[in-house]
Amino acid sequence: MLFSITVQVKFSGNLDNLEPMLDRVMEELVTLDVTDPSIGGTLPDGDIEFSLAVEADTLEQAILAAFSTIRTAIHAAEGATPNWPEFIGQGITAQLVSA
Repeated sequence: MLFSITVQVKFSGNLDNLEPMLDRVMEELVTLDVTDPSIGGTLPDGDIEFSLAVEADTLEQAILAAFSTIRTAIHAAEGATPNWPEFIGQGITAQLVSA
């Protein structure tokens, strides 16, 4: 099944280079062959939303795959995720696109 997953992430610290880093994250998502990636948000506040489509058997598997893919792209773009959240059901939306 194809799920559309949106994850909200709060970046903190010095945000001066957030926009170029997010550009690199998008390049990495494309390199990873991610389906329908998008990044948006409020740069000055560090509130960023990542969206992508994930093929998985269950919603839980789709969410875990989305988290892993986003984190991989951030690391490949030389970003850090020292306090990366575990799934607690907040800041995530998911929708079944096709069964």
